[in-house]
Amino acid sequence: MKGNQSPLQTHSEGVILLVKVQPNARKKGILGIHAGHLKLGVQAPPERGKANQAVIEFLSAFFKISKSQIEIIRGDNQRQKQILFRGVTNQDFSELLEPMNALDVKDL
Repeated sequence: MKGNQSPLQTHSEGVILLVKVQPNARKKGILGIHAGHLKLGVQAPPERGKANQAVIEFLSAFFKISKSQIEIIRGDNQRQKQILFRGVTNQDFSELLEPMNALDVKDL
């Protein structure tokens, strides 16, 4: 990813995606990549795990993988999260994230 660090890290079980979540967003979806994190908006509030569940549901649909393969391994109660995707490779994700390199997110 030119200009921005990749939000992907290799893990023995798959890939870790570094994510910065914006709960209560007007619009859900990927807002760009900045400072080594994928910025993701979800409409759910950050209470009782609702925003975390929305993150997992969105990422499952976006990357077309089972929700059971996705786990938040760090940052359960924070906006910055490390999310483990079991059984996938960096290359699988790099191809999907490459178009987002053009997005410019400055207000992370």
